[in-house]
This record gives sequence, C-alpha cells and structure tokens, in this order.
Amino acid sequence: AGHYQIFSGSGSFAGFANNNHASLKWWGATIDGSTDDTTAVNAAIASADSIFHPGGICIVENSTLAGTSSLTGAGKKVSIFKLKAGASSAQILNTVSAKDGIEIKGIGFDANSVTNGICLNLIAATSVLVSDCRFTSKYGVYLLGACDDIKISSCTFDANSYGVITEPSSTSQNVTISDSVFKNCTADGIEINCPTGSALLWAIDTCNFYDIGSNGANSGFGIGASGGTSYIDGLAIDNCNFYRCDQQAIHIEDGCRGVTISNFNIIDTGHGGTQTIIAGIYIAATVANRAISDVTIGPGTIRGVDDMDYGIYAAGSVALNGLGIDNVTIRSALLYGAWFGSVLEAFTINVLKCYDNTGPGIRVAGDKGSYTGCICTVIDGAQTYGMEFNTGTDLVITGNVLTDNDTAPILITSALTTSIVRNNRGYVTENSGTGTINSGSTSATITHGLSASPLRQNLNVTFAENPDNTPGLPWVDTITSTQFNVNVENDPGASHLDFAWQAIIL
Repeated sequence: AGHYQIFSGSGSFAGFANNNHASLKWWGATIDGSTDDTTAVNAAIASADSIFHPGGICIVENSTLAGTSSLTGAGKKVSIFKLKAGASSAQILNTVSAKDGIEIKGIGFDANSVTNGICLNLIAATSVLVSDCRFTSKYGVYLLGACDDIKISSCTFDANSYGVITEPSSTSQNVTISDSVFKNCTADGIEINCPTGSALLWAIDTCNFYDIGSNGANSGFGIGASGGTSYIDGLAIDNCNFYRCDQQAIHIEDGCRGVTISNFNIIDTGHGGTQTIIAGIYIAATVANRAISDVTIGPGTIRGVDDMDYGIYAAGSVALNGLGIDNVTIRSALLYGAWFGSVLEAFTINVLKCYDNTGPGIRVAGDKGSYTGCICTVIDGAQTYGMEFNTGTDLVITGNVLTDNDTAPILITSALTTSIVRNNRGYVTENSGTGTINSGSTSATITHGLSASPLRQNLNVTFAENPDNTPGLPWVDTITSTQFNVNVENDPGASHLDFAWQAIIL
C-alpha cells in the first residue's frame, strides 16, 4: 500500500506513549533526571505537532515551542521538566515564534533554583491553555511581550518566587487564571507589573493563596497590580482565599482602573511580616498620571490574627476616584478596620462591618462620598471608636450603627465641612422635645441629648401659645455640648409659655 513517514528527525525509538501523542523518547530523551535532554526535546518539538512526556525528570535548557501545538504529560508530579543546573539561559520552555493555540497539560516544571530561572516563558503568545501543571522554584509563568488569550487552569505554584508575573513592558490581554493554588511563594503569588506596558481584561477566579512572602520590601502580596500610563484596565478577582500573606493579600497600586474584588476570604495578613503597611486589601497611587479609579470591593471577609494593621487601606497621594465597597466584614485589625484617606473622591462605602479592631472601626475622610449602613461595634474584643472623623467635604454619613465601642461612638479629629451626619445609632445628631418657661421666669434650660455641640442655626424653637403677658422677643443662648437656654424678654405670667424645640446638626 506504499510507504508512509510517521515522524521526521533522528534519534532512538521507544514505543511508550499514549495513542494521540509522540513520545519524547522517540527522539532519544532519556528522562533519567541527570542527562541533559535538551537536544532530544528540541528535536521532538521541531518534528511533532503533539508531544507526550511519559514520566520521569527531563533535564532541559531553553527549549522553544516553535512547531508544537500540544505538550502533555502523565501528571504534574510524574512528568517533569527540570531546568539544567547552572543554565546560561535560565528558562525551561519558551514560546518564541510559537503557533497559536498551544496546549500544555499534566506537566511539572522545576526551575531548580537557577538564578532568574523561568519555568514557562510566554513570549508574545496567543491562545495558550496551561492546565493541570505544577510550577516550582523561581518564576512560574512569565508573560513577555504582547500576550493574548492566555488561560491557566487547575495549576499549582509551589515555592516559586513569583507564581505568575508580567515583564514590566509587556502588553497582555484576555488572561484568565482559575482553580489554581499559590503556596510558599517568597515574593508574590501573582504580580501584574507593567509600569511601561499594559494589561487588559485579566480574570483571577477560584484560587487559593497561602504562606506568601518572605518579609521583603514591596512583596508578600497574594495578588499585586501596578500599571503605567497605559493602565491595568479591567481586573476581576473573584472567589479567592488568602491565608498568611505577609504584607497584603491584594495590592492595587498606580495605574489601575476598573478593578472588581468579590467573594473573598482574607485571613491573617501580616503573618510574620514587618513592612510599613500591612493590610488585607491595599489601594493607593503615588504617581500623578497613574491615578486609580473605579475599584469595587465586596462581598467578602477580612480577619486579622496577630499582625494585620488595616483590613482595608485606601489612600495614597493621588486622587482615588469611584471606590465602591459593599457588604465587607473586617475583624481584629491592630490600627483601623478601614483607613480611608483624603484622596478619595466620588465614592460609596456601604454596609462595611468593622468589629473588634483595636483602634477605630472606620477612618472617615474624602470628598463627595457616602458612608451608609455600616456597623462598627465590639462583639467579643476591643475597639476604641466606631468611626474617626478626619478631613472630609460633602460627605453623607447616615444610618450607621456605632454602639458599644470602648471609648465613644465617634472620635472627631477634624471637622467635616458641608457634610450630613444623621440617623447614626449611638451618635445622636438630631433630637426634639418640648419645654416651658414658667411664670416668674424668663428662661428655660433644655438638655438636648446630642452627641455634638449644636450651633444657633441648628436649633429651632416654636412657641405653642400667646401667654397672659406679652413675652417679648425670644432668643437662644448658653449653648453647650449638653444644653441650651430658651429666653424671652418678659415673664409670661400665670399661663406659662410652652414651646417645642428641634435640633438638627447637618
């Protein structure tokens, strides 16, 4: 029936593969954990479209997935590529000139502690699916250049410095990381760092991060994001758990916009860390042309154990526009449950629950925003104040529960201007009642019951009758933190002078 070529290239034949892929051993790979198999692996890649790693440790250096569309193994703990010790080109596999649509599945990658070692270097790659793989040591997956449609699923990143990281000038888009575990990473779990590049439409879903960081400066993040003037735009973090990240579970820095963080559970941030700001979630920009905007947080929970200073820290030196927080619980922070800086603009803080934080529950600040429906109280620990009022303008602070804090419901360190503070349980800024100027007197003292001292313009007095004697002109004076006096010129006579009063501090 004629002759047919099964494969091209040279090497010995070892008939050990599954039915759909060519085995690395067909090109002479020993896969014995000591022999350098780079030549055989490169020959296989150059010749076969689909390659199978049958199991064992394959020592390689800088193999390029140029002609292969599928690389699979017998399991991520069985079929392992290990970077050659002392490798001069510190990467196991890269995708230079690779085909679109590469699939890598069931493979273990070990960078072997080689300096700047990279397990999988995605260079200008398009439509790559990485699933059921394990990455250990140094850099796990490195994104370089214009990467598009990258999917990483059901992978384990164990004892890397960075599990997934972008090169600073990279321009990645449509990246999804799901159902994966990041553990014992000495720097960050995922680091989207592109100050001279960009990142568009990243989704991180259903991942676990634990024991992240080694107490280094600017690291120890479960997920870190820092963009440039072209921005990180459209970052979605959903259904992720964070345990013992030694600086911040989620770090949102310069040049990020359109960030959503939802359905999260953060526990024991700061475990063993001593860096400046230890927080569950950190949001702050310091570069003028890289402002952060439109960050949405919630629902989720943040719980400190020993070292967490802040549950949420949202500040910086550049305007932070459009922050929205809804249905988040923060417990057991050392300094503040949530710290909001004066750079906040056009924001909403809704149903933020802060319990048992050593200092105040919420530091109130910002411009043109609202704090509504929050609950700041003591359950079974200690918390000095429900809220601390700091610099703020045009704020609405209503409908919050601020009872049972150790010192007071609210600490006022700076007066809020043109703001509304009303209907907060535990902090009374609106009250009303009745009083009488009796016969033989020209004044009555009213205990107003407000949590702050009213001004004259905050008080309204309505007289209920025309007494026997003409009372003359009325006025209010002697206003204190607890009382005020209602006065008339003349004794009202035997009929007395009844009145109603109302006090509203806006």
